[in-house]
Amino acid sequence: MTIDNTAPVVSLTVQYDGATQSYDGTLNYNCQLSDAIDSTLTTQSFLVVHPSGDTPSSTTLTRSSDDNLQFTDTDYAGDYVFTCSATDAASNTATSTATVTVGELGRINRIDNTSSSGNSNKWIYIALGIVVLYFLFNKK
Repeated sequence: MTIDNTAPVVSLTVQYDGATQSYDGTLNYNCQLSDAIDSTLTTQSFLVVHPSGDTPSSTTLTRSSDDNLQFTDTDYAGDYVFTCSATDAASNTATSTATVTVGELGRINRIDNTSSSGNSNKWIYIALGIVVLYFLFNKK
């Protein structure tokens, strides 16, 4: 029996696609998801949160067969936060985010691909600790 306490691996990269930056520029959004124990991930989500005041306030992206997603709604100035997350069968989760700063007329000013986090299933450790303590203190 294998106890899965490792979070999935999520690798997110956002890149500008085009020679010039202008209104409604295209961003290539690549999110690689994998898990060492589970071959399939139970939940995958791909989301872009738009700057405050933009309509819509967020966009859910759909993965294509080549793992690339494209986002073209960069006509509103501010920070767009791209998020890629996964959950495996043991409820371990991982999330990676990138922030794209868009200036006036849709010009991409900065892309920050640095934020990622994993949250392994802590309940397994707690349950194992309780079982060990039970056997240690209930010797007869």
